[in-house]
Amino acid sequence: MEVFLPYLSTNNNEFWEKFLPLALKIFIAAVLVIFFLQFWVVNRLTTMGGKIAEIKASKLKLQVENKVLENAIASKSALLELSEKAKGFGFEKINTPEYIK
Repeated sequence: MEVFLPYLSTNNNEFWEKFLPLALKIFIAAVLVIFFLQFWVVNRLTTMGGKIAEIKASKLKLQVENKVLENAIASKSALLELSEKAKGFGFEKINTPEYIK
């Protein structure tokens, strides 16, 4: 602060004539950078939101498909279904078992 003390007098306008335009340029540049950064962030969030919605829809579709496949597997592996398939292949219930000696 001691460095700027000689420039703070009202008689010396040289400092203010150099400092204010530079400060104004820096301020405008900072505002523009922040504006474009905010614009980019909003754009990215919108894009990612759409992708997340697509992924959620795909996830729901796959969950429904998995449930359908689980039900199909359960019906195919039911004991009644297996016993009917065994009868179709010629297997029957044995009343008198034969033992090998």
